[in-house]
This record gives sequence, C-alpha cells and structure tokens, in this order.
Amino acid sequence: MTGLTDLTCDDPRVTIGIATWASSSPVLRPHHAGNRIDIGKFCCFGQNVSIFAGGTHPMHHLTQHHMKLYLGVGDFDK
Repeated sequence: MTGLTDLTCDDPRVTIGIATWASSSPVLRPHHAGNRIDIGKFCCFGQNVSIFAGGTHPMHHLTQHHMKLYLGVGDFDK
C-alpha cells in the first residue's frame, strides 16, 4: 500500500489499535489532561483529518450533533 503509514502517537492520552493506517498524519488533539482519544484496530484515515476530544457533546441525546444549537433553537440541556 503506497502512501499509507502506520499510525502512531507519543501522547499517553491517545491509544491507537494495531493495523491502523493514515494517508497523512491526522491532527490528534485531546486538549485537557482528562481527555482521551481511543482509535480502534484496522482503521484507515484519509488526508487532512483532525480528531478533537473534550467537546461538550450531549451524550444523553440520540445524536451528538448540535443541530438545534446550530439553528439557534435550543441549548445543550434540551
């Protein structure tokens, strides 16, 4: 597979499973000390990928997308 590299990270807050590849090194940003990024085995990432941890995603909702906030008709608690 030309152009793909085995994905690794020296940050202890980031774990990457075996045989995970990327066509270019993704930006992995856990931000705060308590945040983690866990990437599974046999994953593949394309070019110019950024992964952020530590957002305020509503885990109790059906979806984590903030569509109501985006549209200006809701907040995190509703």
